[in-house]
Amino acid sequence: MIAIVVFVVGWITAIIQSIKTFITFGAYPGGIFGGFIGLGLVVAELILSIIGITLSIISVFYLLSSVKKFVDWKPIDFSTPRKLLIGYLYGVIILLIGIVVAAVLLFTGIPSLALTMGVAFTVGGLIFLFVGWIGLIILFFRLKDVFNSSLFLIAGILVALFIAVIPQLVAWILVYVETSTLEKKIESGLIQL
Repeated sequence: MIAIVVFVVGWITAIIQSIKTFITFGAYPGGIFGGFIGLGLVVAELILSIIGITLSIISVFYLLSSVKKFVDWKPIDFSTPRKLLIGYLYGVIILLIGIVVAAVLLFTGIPSLALTMGVAFTVGGLIFLFVGWIGLIILFFRLKDVFNSSLFLIAGILVALFIAVIPQLVAWILVYVETSTLEKKIESGLIQL
């Protein structure tokens, strides 16, 4: 459950800050104070991006270890979502590498290459995150089938729609509520794993 909270906060922060970093970098190219303001904002947003991505990496390890327990229990139902969820791990690592590479190039005085490399790594990371996102949707639908849980179904649909941040947070809140309920049922013996 810690993984859910850390994952949501880290992932959303990382993506938003990565996008804002590249927008900000392009928005403050010159002027007397523009360069300093832009550089300061880029540094602040790079730091926030690295923090967000680091939290995402930590949470993905929690998420993957949880899914591994389901794979051990029912390999036919949960092996595919676990393989796809690894895309989240690769995605956030690629984003982190991209931010570090872009920052190094930016501070060595090669801003055009920094922007190009940053965008390339961001696109690559987003492709892997997309694969992980597909795995997450499949996981929620499989959890719905195995535990006959309408909350996992709703969470899977909200995650699949990917409309905005609020529905995503609602989905993760539903997952948190349902996993808490399932944990209590498993501990009390109502559900046998």
